[in-house]
Amino acid sequence: MRTYKLTVAYDGSRYQGWQRQVTTDNTIQFILEWSIGKLVGYRVHVDGSGRTDAGVHARGQVASVKLSKLYDTNELKESLNRYLPEDIRVIRVELVRNSFHARKSAKGKKYEYYIDCREKPDVFSRRYCYHYPEKLDIEAMREEYDGRRRFLVDGFRRLGLSCFEPLGAFYTFPCIRSTGLSSEQFCDRFLAAEKVAVIPGCAFGPGGEGYVRATYAASMHDLGEALERLERFLGSL
Repeated sequence: MRTYKLTVAYDGSRYQGWQRQVTTDNTIQFILEWSIGKLVGYRVHVDGSGRTDAGVHARGQVASVKLSKLYDTNELKESLNRYLPEDIRVIRVELVRNSFHARKSAKGKKYEYYIDCREKPDVFSRRYCYHYPEKLDIEAMREEYDGRRRFLVDGFRRLGLSCFEPLGAFYTFPCIRSTGLSSEQFCDRFLAAEKVAVIPGCAFGPGGEGYVRATYAASMHDLGEALERLERFLGSL
């Protein structure tokens, strides 16, 4: 088997996100797998570097796939693009070591969010921007997110959960090993008991076990309420 690294660009407007789903075939992962399968003559499994939500676009998302023979990478790219719809394109194919895995080998990801502050949305970019026709105070926005980040990290630490302080994004990963629960058990029980949803760290690979992912892209009021419920939940264990 040979492992190929694919760099993919797509307009996600009409798709239900990256990940294959039981209820629909209209996802980027499924269409890539179907297209590669048609080309090579057997079913394949494509791993992505991460998941995107419905309507989200990508300029250079990395995926990996194992194929049974050696292909010329340029010919493979050109052939695959003939099977793909016009809003999904493989822009690069590379033959890589067999241990390469798009998600597990990832070293970083970059997410970009665009806000169009003009009076009327731009004709050509309107599908890729959030239209907000008001002047934004960027520095105040940074300070607000920084305050929420510190508030959540300090809250976890106060409750006895060690937590690395992130320098970017809008997620934190507190360590929950002290509870004696796996990350999935913790999330399931926390949701059932307190109606607060966090993501199990194991969803991001073996190295994520013992952690959960929590977002601070919420109001200070909601973050404070979540911490109060977490304190109550931890006290019940």
